Amino acid sequence: MVMASGCRQAEISAAERADRASRHYAAAMAELQAGRMDAAIAAFQKVVHDEPSNGNAHFQLAALLEDVKKDYLGAI
Repeated sequence: MVMASGCRQAEISAAERADRASRHYAAAMAELQAGRMDAAIAAFQKVVHDEPSNGNAHFQLAALLEDVKKDYLGAI
């Protein structure tokens, strides 16, 4: 049971690393870290459009829409 759990963690970490390795994702994170929220939202929207399987981008976009824009439906 412990081994199966360890393998699952490795899979999750590899998927997250792959999501974050995207050049567009890195650019969106740079906008977010610089405090340019509108630019970060637009950048994450581009990542989600271009890389629909990027779960980290979906999460970041949803969090920004909810927290910054108070767009609760858009966040869903």
